[in-house]
Amino acid sequence: MSGSKCVRLTGALVKQVLDSVDSVLFDCDGVIWRGDQAVPGAAQVINLLKEKGKKVFFVTNNSSKTRKMYVDKMTTLGFNVKEEEVFGTAYCSAMYLKTVCKLQGKVYLIGSNAMQQELEAVGIQPTGVGPDHISGKQADWANVPLDPEVKACGGGFR
Repeated sequence: MSGSKCVRLTGALVKQVLDSVDSVLFDCDGVIWRGDQAVPGAAQVINLLKEKGKKVFFVTNNSSKTRKMYVDKMTTLGFNVKEEEVFGTAYCSAMYLKTVCKLQGKVYLIGSNAMQQELEAVGIQPTGVGPDHISGKQADWANVPLDPEVKACGGGFR
């Protein structure tokens, strides 16, 4: 936005901003926690927002955990969180394939165990999980049997 400038959030401005919104989205890694430690004050602020009636959601582009794994981590760090408030890429990918693509078939997955679990949770069968069954030489690729039930490919590790 041209002409915009940063403004220090004072108590009055924080109240004005919070009074104007119903929902707040927070990124996770590096924003509300770093590694296995909550950012000081993050859990208290988020829990207070919820107590004040704000809807709070957590979003992350990290596909290494299921929503349940995130809830477990966040609960340990002091956050009051429910599974339906967490939107990670593993879950969102599975839901997109199921609800938007209406996928009828398997997904060839190159990704984390969390992605596998989220696909299975919505009734999509992942395949390709685990070690490759070929040597890695290009000449071997032509002999790899293709599964005709695979209708999509998915990938993600972090």
